[in-house]
Amino acid sequence: MGDRISIVLPDLLKFCPTKPATNVHYEAVRSASIASVRSFHLFSEERQAKFEANLFEYFMSIAHPNAGEDSLRLCVDDAVLFYVNDTMTDYQELGDAGLTCDTLVDAFSSPHNHDGSNYARYVADFSLRYSRAARPRSHERFASHFKAYSSAVFHEVKHREAELILDAEAFVAHRRVNSACMACFDMVELDLEMDLPHEVYASPEFRIPYMAAVDLVWLGNDICSYRLEEGLSHGSHNVISVYMKTFNFNI
Repeated sequence: MGDRISIVLPDLLKFCPTKPATNVHYEAVRSASIASVRSFHLFSEERQAKFEANLFEYFMSIAHPNAGEDSLRLCVDDAVLFYVNDTMTDYQELGDAGLTCDTLVDAFSSPHNHDGSNYARYVADFSLRYSRAARPRSHERFASHFKAYSSAVFHEVKHREAELILDAEAFVAHRRVNSACMACFDMVELDLEMDLPHEVYASPEFRIPYMAAVDLVWLGNDICSYRLEEGLSHGSHNVISVYMKTFNFNI
C-alpha cells in the first residue's frame, strides 16, 4: 500500500480566542428585524422558526460591535437578504432560481419598479434604506458585488443540476462570489462611515489580506455546513467535495 494522505480540518475558533463584544443595540435590532421579516411573509411558520434560531442579529452585532442602531439594522438585513435568497434557491430548479435571482437584482436596482411579490418588496425596502445611508463609492461596490452574487447563485444551481463538481481553482473563484462575503464586508464601510477609494481595493496591500478574510469565511461555512448540504444533495458545491475529487479522497 502507498502512503496514506489525509487532511485534518482546522479548529477555526482557535483563531479567535477572545470573547467578542456585543453591540448595545442588539436586542432592539433583533426585534425590529424579525418583525420586518414576518411582515413580508417570506417563510412558513416552521421555516420562520428555523430562520429566527440562526441568530443573524447576534452574528452581526459581534461583527459590528460599535455600529449605530440604524447601521446595525442594515448590516443585519443585508445578511438576512442573502440567507433568504440562498434558502429560496436551495429548493428551486434552474428556471425558478433564475427568476428569484432576477427579482433580487431588479428590486435592489429599481426599488420603485418591481414585480410586487413579498420578496421583491422586502428587497426594495432594504435598497431604499441602504441607499440613503451608504456613500457613493461604497454603494457602487456593493451594487457590483450584489449583482455578481446573484449571477453566481444562479450558476451554482446550474452546476448542481448538472451534478458538476468544479476543479479547485474554479471553485475558489466562484465560492468567493456566491458566498456573499464581499457584499457583507461592504457593510463595514457603512458601519464606520467610510467611503474608500476604488484604488484602495485594487492595491495588493489591501487586496491580499481582504481576500484571505473572504476565504476564511466561506471555508468555515463549507466545513460547518457540509453534512447539511449532503442531506439536501448539494454537497457537490462544497470545498470538501472539491478536494475529495481533486485528490481522490474518501470522506
